[in-house]
Parts: sequence; structure tokens; C-alpha cells
Amino acid sequence: MSVNDVAWDEASYAQQSEDAWSAFIQSRFEALATRKLTIGPSVQSRMLEQELTMLRKYTRVAFQCRNAVSGAGALPAEVLATIFGLAQTGWPAYSAVRKGKTRYNLGWIRITHVCSLWRRTALRTPALWTRIPCPHLPPHMIPHIIRRSGSMKLKLHVDTGSFSDQDVPFEGWLSEPILRRSELVVICSSSLEETSSAMRCLSFAKETLKELTVDLDIADCDGWQLIETDDGAYDLTGFPALRRVSLRGCYPDWNESLPLPFPNGLTHLTLAVDKIYDNMDLSFRPDAPRFRDALAALPSLTELTLENFFPIPPLDFAADSVVYIPLPSPFFMRQLQKLTVTCTCFTAYLDYWYFWTNFKIPPTAVVKINLGAIDISGTRPISNCLVPFACVDNDVNPALEMTLSDYTVSVRYAESPAEMWTRRSDIKTYHPSRPFKTPWCFNEQNWDEDTVHGSRHIYTTSGYFSHDGHLPLASLKAVFLTANALPSFHGPEGWISFFALARGVQRLSFAYPASINLLAALRRINDAQAPSLFPQLNTLILHADIDHYRGDGPSLHSALELSLLDVLATRQSCAAPIQRLFVTNELASWEVWGHVDRATTSVSFF
Repeated sequence: MSVNDVAWDEASYAQQSEDAWSAFIQSRFEALATRKLTIGPSVQSRMLEQELTMLRKYTRVAFQCRNAVSGAGALPAEVLATIFGLAQTGWPAYSAVRKGKTRYNLGWIRITHVCSLWRRTALRTPALWTRIPCPHLPPHMIPHIIRRSGSMKLKLHVDTGSFSDQDVPFEGWLSEPILRRSELVVICSSSLEETSSAMRCLSFAKETLKELTVDLDIADCDGWQLIETDDGAYDLTGFPALRRVSLRGCYPDWNESLPLPFPNGLTHLTLAVDKIYDNMDLSFRPDAPRFRDALAALPSLTELTLENFFPIPPLDFAADSVVYIPLPSPFFMRQLQKLTVTCTCFTAYLDYWYFWTNFKIPPTAVVKINLGAIDISGTRPISNCLVPFACVDNDVNPALEMTLSDYTVSVRYAESPAEMWTRRSDIKTYHPSRPFKTPWCFNEQNWDEDTVHGSRHIYTTSGYFSHDGHLPLASLKAVFLTANALPSFHGPEGWISFFALARGVQRLSFAYPASINLLAALRRINDAQAPSLFPQLNTLILHADIDHYRGDGPSLHSALELSLLDVLATRQSCAAPIQRLFVTNELASWEVWGHVDRATTSVSFF
């Protein structure tokens, strides 16, 4: 009788299992344990040990069968491989030296030992074994890891401090067989000597290395360091396949008598320093002409990231006051597609304006600027922070959409398609990090980047609302206002004054529950009997964001209902009607929508 023919009765099945295993043990073990056998105790013991060996072997098979019908054991190999890949990011292998002995934690590899299916899946997925944390794996595992990666390129993450702690030579890990297959190397260090030692080993990867990241902790090595070119550790020009370079805390020698430091096929470059102090030797930065020459030698560069790293402006001391000497003509990085700039210290910000006025970025590039960690409110003029907008010729490449949050300005140079008009109601690009008492934390994925037509984004806690003359308002067709931006405008006059030049805006998106002052401004009429604010406005998009409004519920509804209906009626009387009203479903139960004149204004919910 097959298993499929057996009706499930737990008590009956348990008894059948008991009987079967009892008979099996009796036949295989008890029969060998009797003293009636004449083969002798020694042979009996060996026979019983053999039976135990087989029992242990097939017990594992039994567990495999049990696991095969469990939810986790039945996951497809593709899903398991994805889970393992995600686990690698948050659970890396690491090692620590305690009492002179190195102890290893295999990290994510431990979950591959849960069951045989998981282990087989991991072993049959070469991509899982390409990332090698040096030297955080036991040395005897390296040949196995390399074999498991198949023919795929390797990614080495080198922690130089652990090499010193374990008294292990770099050459044991950064050997020729490994480096010849490596396409990515990340070196994290707090010692220039250790960094140079690791980089000297990279010569074996000249033909394969595509990405190099060097992160030197300047807090532990008394400041930034120059990696000397003459010791052979930093001649990157000999790496023809290299496409991405990121340097933090250590830099090439920018001396004009030396060759330019990067291969001309580079597509991504990051230059970063954690902090610049007032009395700091700044020769780790090139002067503006040398920086221009370095960028000009990179015709394929598409992404540039600068963190507290701007070229040094040439100075003229002949005049009564020190004067910056501009480049003979601004350098135009025509091929650049993305620029990311971060200033976390005021000393670096002092050269911000010079960079923007002498190095031009294509209007089709995505530009993201973070000035949030410094107070520039005392600088003159503070509007320098908005100079990236002024660098775009608004007549040739007009700004068409703008998003304003409490500290962020985003400008897009193409209108969004209609299906994107109702996108999210708030941008949380930057927000306070209260648990750690830090001034801000950064979450860039919410910025509206336009990688086709270009977009620019600036974050500054010093405020921009008093410098509206430096924003490209005249050409705007759409404005998106987040809930946290609305309190920055004081009364209807504040709105009308700030957006006086934005007369072409046709679409306005904002948080309805916090919009009393904005609605008051929208119903203002000037002497010509035309709307004072956004006279061409025809579309309103209303979001909820109720959390940003602290007030009484019923009175909130009443005041907003009267204000909105007044706006619609006033605009209709001025021959400038609001034709479309898009409302979030969170506000669909409010009664005001039933009082909107559908003959002139359509109402849709999203």
C-alpha cells in the first residue's frame, strides 16, 4: 500500500512508525548484541559500530527529506541565491585577534549550512563567492572560495589593519593568481605604509582591474597623505581597464612635473577628504589649472564626486586685497552626466563659488549638492550656494519644474508626464536624526533625478527663501511644495513676493491640510483684476500630509473648504479657472469635493 493510499491518523501513524523502527532496531542491533553469537565480542563491537555509522549517515538523509518539504527547504534556487546575496551585504565575514589567536566569524556563509539544499545552492552559484574579505576568512578556505567562484571576476575588500593584527603578509592574499582575476579592489586603512604595501601588490591586476577604492582614515594617521609616485605604489596610468577610482584621505602628487595620475579611460572619479581644518596644509588639492588639466585628460568621465575637495583658486596678492584669479576661460565638462558635491566643513565651502564659476557642467547632467552640515548663513553673499542654478542659461535650457522642501531645492529641465503629476506628497531627502543627536542624515533616493534632460538639487540648512531672485522662477511650468516648506512663507504677501516672477506656472502641487496661507494668496487679485499669484495656474494637486498640520479637525476642514471654494470662484471670475483638481484618496471623504462646480473644474482622486 502506497503512502497516498493511507488516510492521515496521527495516532495510528505514530504506532506504525514505532512498530517499524522497533522491528528495524531489533533486526539490525539487538540481533548483534546477543551473547549467543560465536563470533566474539570484538567482531560484534565492530559490526555494531558499522551499523551506528550507517544509522548516522542515513539520519542525515532523513533530515534532508524532512527539510525538502519545509517552506524554507522548498525555496527555488534563484530565490535562495538572492537571499544569500542580500545577506552578504549586512553580514560579512570578519576576524579578531584575541590573546594572540585569530578567531574567525564566517558571517553570511553560516546560513549556507542550514540544510543540504541551501549548501548545494550556494556552492552552485559562483556569483556568491566572488567577494573576498581579506584577511577575514581562514587561509585554508581561500582555495575553496576561488574554486567556487568558477571563472567569474573577483572583488577584493582589503582591511590592512587586520593584516597587521594577524601578522599576515599581504602577498598571501594579494597573490598573482587572485589578482589576475580581480576586477574590483577596496582598500580600507589607517596607515599610509600599509596602504602603499597593499597597492604595490596590485601590479598583477593591471589588465583586469576596473574599480579601485582607497579609504585612508586620516584621523588615525595625522591627516591626509600623499602617496608618492616614485615608490611604484600609485602609477594608475598603467591600468588600462580601470574605469572607477575613489580616493579618500590619500591622493596623488599633483606636481606639474609629474604625469597626470589617472588613466584616460576613467569614467567615475571620487575625491574626498573627511574634514579640512583652518591651519591644514592644503597641498593635497591641485590648483585650478592642474585640476582642469587632469579633467581634460579624462574624455570618458561621466560621474564626478567631490567631498570637501575643490581645486585651489590661484590668488593675486598684488592688489590691496587678495583676489581670485579665474581660469582664462571656464572649463566645460561636456561629457559629464552626474556631479555630486558634499561640503561638511566651512573651509571647503570657501572655494565652492570659485569652482562653479570656472568649471561648467552640462545642463543635461544630474547635479546633487549637500551643504547641510555647515552653517553658511554668515557668509557674504549667502546666495552663492544657489550658483549652480545660475550657471544654466535659462533662455536656452529653461527650468520647467521646481520642488521646494524646507531645506531642499530641486529643479528639472523637462516637464513630467501626466501620469507622474501626483507622485509622492513629501520629500524626506534630509531629516533630523534625533536618536543620535546629529544635525541631519541623508537619504538621496527620493530626489527627482532626470537623467535624460538634467536636474539640479541643493540642500542647505541655511535657508534659501530670502534669495528667490537667484532661483530660476520665470520659466517654471510646475511647482511642487512639500508640507514642511509651507510654514516658511509668512502670509499671502510672502507667497506673492517670493513667486512674483513665476507667472507661467500652470500646475501646483502641495499639502492641502497645511495650506491656509497659500490658499489665501491664490485668491488675491491685483489692480488688473488678475490673480496675483500664478496667473496661468489651471491644475491643483492636493496631498494629505496631515501629520504636518497640528490643529482642530472640524475647524481645519471648515477653514480649508471655504478657502478652496473661494479660490475656485475667484479664479473663475477672473477668467483664469482651475480646470483640474487631483486629490489624494486620503482626503476623499472630505465633503468639500461635493461642492466643487464640476462644470468648470474636474475632480479626480489618486
